[in-house]
Amino acid sequence: MALLGTIRNRFGWVMMGLVFIGVASFLFMDISPGANTASGRSATVGYVNGEKVSNDLVQEYASEYKGAGYLQEEIQAQVWDRIVGEKLLTQKTIDAGMEVTAVEMGDLFLSQDPRLLSPVVQNRLADPKTRQVNTDNVKQMIEMYKNTGALMKQADGNVKQQQQLLEQQKEWLALEKSVKTRALQDKYFIALEKAIYTPSWMVEMENKLQETSYNFDYVRIPYTSIKDEVEVSDKEMTDYIAANARQYKRKASANIEYVVFDVTPTSEDSLYYYTSMEERAVELREAKTMEEDSSVILQYTKDFAPNYYTESEMTTLAAVPGSMVDSIFSADEGTVFGPYVQDQKYKVLKKVGEKSLPDSVRARHILIKAEDPTTGQKARILLDSIKNVLETDPNASFDSLALLYSEDLGSKVNGGDLEWQGKDVSFVPQFKEHMFYTGKKDEYTLLYTQYGVHLIQITDTKYETGRVGVRIAVLEEAIIPTGKTTEAKKREAVEFISTNRTLADMKKAAKEKGFTVAPVTGLEKGAFEISGLGKNSTAASIITWAHLPETKVGDVTGSAYAIDNDELGYTEKFVVMALSSKVEKGLATISDVQVRADVETTLRNQKKTAIVKAKLSSLTSLDAIAGAYSVIKQSATSVQYGTANLGADGTEPKVAGLAASTEIGQMSGAVGGVTGVYIVEVISKNEAPAIANIKTAREKVTRRVSQAVSSGVYQNIKDNSEIVDERMN
Repeated sequence: MALLGTIRNRFGWVMMGLVFIGVASFLFMDISPGANTASGRSATVGYVNGEKVSNDLVQEYASEYKGAGYLQEEIQAQVWDRIVGEKLLTQKTIDAGMEVTAVEMGDLFLSQDPRLLSPVVQNRLADPKTRQVNTDNVKQMIEMYKNTGALMKQADGNVKQQQQLLEQQKEWLALEKSVKTRALQDKYFIALEKAIYTPSWMVEMENKLQETSYNFDYVRIPYTSIKDEVEVSDKEMTDYIAANARQYKRKASANIEYVVFDVTPTSEDSLYYYTSMEERAVELREAKTMEEDSSVILQYTKDFAPNYYTESEMTTLAAVPGSMVDSIFSADEGTVFGPYVQDQKYKVLKKVGEKSLPDSVRARHILIKAEDPTTGQKARILLDSIKNVLETDPNASFDSLALLYSEDLGSKVNGGDLEWQGKDVSFVPQFKEHMFYTGKKDEYTLLYTQYGVHLIQITDTKYETGRVGVRIAVLEEAIIPTGKTTEAKKREAVEFISTNRTLADMKKAAKEKGFTVAPVTGLEKGAFEISGLGKNSTAASIITWAHLPETKVGDVTGSAYAIDNDELGYTEKFVVMALSSKVEKGLATISDVQVRADVETTLRNQKKTAIVKAKLSSLTSLDAIAGAYSVIKQSATSVQYGTANLGADGTEPKVAGLAASTEIGQMSGAVGGVTGVYIVEVISKNEAPAIANIKTAREKVTRRVSQAVSSGVYQNIKDNSEIVDERMN
């Protein structure tokens, strides 16, 4: 149990980045069914090809993402994708007759050959220093958690310990589940890759296609320069969408329009914070010693940095306004400045101290590494004893003691000497602060850093440029709206809602009041980000409202939605929105403004390309074409099909393909590119070098094809599956 606890604390159980995680049942060990929380007995929240997705499973997986800095809605989206992926993979592997046997599971957990160990086991259970898996310890855990009854006997009736053991067992089962699923995933995709064979002619063709480069002159006629009138009908656009259905397949989405009521601090709010900061300034003025300064400062801030700043550092590192620097350096110690306003905050600054700063420092140290409180305490006791010896025994040698005890391999051979170091030294902050600001020459000091415990002594200093540094203390208070101001703005938003219950009314009232109405399209169910409002829980709630069955087109929300400033801790705006339209799941239509614009532009450009092609019969040179359309002839060198880079004209795959299919000295036909119509004349080409190693080249091509196949397989499986999400219904 202690071993598993150590592993839990050190590595955690967050399973990120794997789309295909988990299978429907546990193999490899005989487990009591009560340990499986994803048993299907809980509420059903969806289906994957008819297979139930339980709420228990959703909550179990969601718990693994906590503390990772994700929004709750973001976690739910990732969990759903993960569950869908695992169930689709399980179904496919079962259909293919694949399984992971007990023998294979044994190798995945316990093999002495690291090539056979599961990557999941290596990532989760390997020693972080050696990256080796202690298979004896793993075997102990397998034995411990394979029998629930035996596990409960260990608790000897202690209910709390029973719960802990069951939770640990559950986590172990989750790990095993991941191992098995990863093995199934590998089997499935390896089987796909093994089915791919790349013949020599394909390798040679690919080499020629990718490595041959072309030098050519070309003319680009921007679509905007082709003035011929072209019309695109609704039928043409609808037919184009139908012919390119995969590109225009859509999830259900909603379009909204919203008005923002910004919450800004009033002059009354500003006076409130100014008065508060004046009181703090008085406290700082009354503090006469360093201890009193620290006491006042630490009431309002978390830290009181020991740094001394030069005049140039005062603005760059301490972020003090440049207009104040001269006054700070000429003032007496103890002088208080402010309150003053900077970055929407009131600030009060006190000059705490001033002293000459060394340009370089020489020090030596003895380091004892410490990774936890226990080893840290032992290191402190040892170094405290060494410090006492050095301070009391005139014959004691720091060099010898460093060589004997220090665990800093770089300095111990030199008696712990760190040599001369300038202020820009890349030491950890605690070390740098001691050397340049707080440490005293020749004194022995114990210092704690992320590397362990140090016994440090400053042995010499150099003062060459007369640098002077000032230590400051800065207190600050953000100028944010008070609760009174926030409530007043909320009442304004609610009143706006009560008098404008339709989209038309909202837009009319917004125009009268000078508000901006912002439209947003394509908000998919379950999303959590809105342009102009950011990625947050409020955005997720707005999108949820828009997708509710009872929310009708033209409806205005019944309440004002608050957007919070998490950094400063206040509500910065209220949002009132209306549903402008809904798009059902399926093929997009030209009723969607963005889709219509996209398809219309594509078809218009195709027609303009056809017009240029028709005129080429009378324009027999690039110069003639350039003159006819008032553009210039340009040149491109060493253009390869794989990159298709035309320099200033960007990436144009169709143009690179056109060059590859045009004979040297011949003018090509016209092709529609990204931004215009192109015609090229190939000047020369650089043939692809001969393949030096056909085996290596074949492996490279096969790998590229395999990656393309693998990346497309999951989406293909998903597109052809019936996935029902009932979490929001």
